[in-house]
Amino acid sequence: MIHGLWLGRKAILILAMGIAFFAFFSSQASRAETPVPMDKALPSSDSDLVENAIAEDQALRPEAVGCLLPLSGSFALYGQEVLNGVQLALARLAQRGVALQLIVRDTGGSAEEAALLVKELAADRKVISVIGPLASRSSLSAARKAQEIGVPIITLTQRDGITAEGDMVFQNFLTPSVEVERLVQKATRQMGLSRFAILYPDTPYGRTLMNLFWDSVEEAQGSITAVESYKPEETDFAVEIKKMVGLHYPRPESAAQALVEKKPLFNRMGVDIEPSAEKEVDPIIDFDAVFIPDNAQKVSLIAPQFPFHKVFRVRFLGTSLWQSPELVEHAGEYLQGAIFPSGFSAQSQSPSVKEFVALYRKAYDAEPGILAAEGYDTLMFLSHVLFKEAPKTRQDLQRAMRASKDFTGVSGKMVFNDRREVIKNPTLYSIRGKRLVALP
Repeated sequence: MIHGLWLGRKAILILAMGIAFFAFFSSQASRAETPVPMDKALPSSDSDLVENAIAEDQALRPEAVGCLLPLSGSFALYGQEVLNGVQLALARLAQRGVALQLIVRDTGGSAEEAALLVKELAADRKVISVIGPLASRSSLSAARKAQEIGVPIITLTQRDGITAEGDMVFQNFLTPSVEVERLVQKATRQMGLSRFAILYPDTPYGRTLMNLFWDSVEEAQGSITAVESYKPEETDFAVEIKKMVGLHYPRPESAAQALVEKKPLFNRMGVDIEPSAEKEVDPIIDFDAVFIPDNAQKVSLIAPQFPFHKVFRVRFLGTSLWQSPELVEHAGEYLQGAIFPSGFSAQSQSPSVKEFVALYRKAYDAEPGILAAEGYDTLMFLSHVLFKEAPKTRQDLQRAMRASKDFTGVSGKMVFNDRREVIKNPTLYSIRGKRLVALP
């Protein structure tokens, strides 16, 4: 599915300017293109691709950037937020007289479709680079195809180790291991917490985060006292919460209650036991904090159910998926003191962030989250490298991206390590009142 570059009525003039600049740039670029030798041979398994798509970077369009996102299917909401950020960057670049062509394709969340679209963008549309996808399987499939072809790809997935697919694969997103390490260090070393529970969705992401958190807590000399999973479609978490605090299975409240339960036996022995009033069993809360690696919408459903089951005075810990205005709006009163890591906050007082947030609100009538910020920064970074270094081949661009040290976006400085993973130290945020507060 092909999506146009909709920027909203408020951006019509910006789009028109961008089209004009692109027309000029394209006419200049088409006259300047010359064949460039390939840096390395490609696998013989896809000979048509080698012959027709990339052969010696012929007809490469250095102004064309591909963008692969899930714009339909279960991940469409997240894909659209990234696209909003990318399109806003395109409009900003047009205002500055920088002409890029953005070619957007919908993966539908399919790994197979993602690989086919990488091939199409590289072979037919001659893009110099690709942004995306998001989901783990789609990103892995796209990364493998991009490496096979020899086109730089900047994935926006949290999947650990994806850049091991090859030197053309970059990653501009905080990995789960980095997030969890930062979170556990804060909880154990600075806050003095030592006992933790984990309530996680039974999904690949949930299981991965559960294991990472458990390992990190044990490395910090802490302990995990309760672990429960739930189905992704679940909305009632009573069973899971009760299991965590010993309320799900019958248990005697005291020795006296145990005697009462055995009253018939004692009666047969000639011993009379006076019945006592049945007492409500209290929860056993043997943890200081609960880690919930799920999105803001799901956490908004989960958090209120803890006090409903008389589980009070525990902190909630999360991941960057919690970064959403909906979390504070819908469940803030139940999440006071909750902590989660993120690479971006719309509440930042940085001038560049304030400008980005204002432009985003004006264009989309919404607050930008981490996905919009990463989409915005990724295209701005590519533009920075393309027009500073003027690479003639995809290999030139790959080298320039690895060497770049001077770009700072709204989500922070964008520099890649030796594994081509973005180097970012996530900021921790806490919910206080109706605000998100950055922690030192």
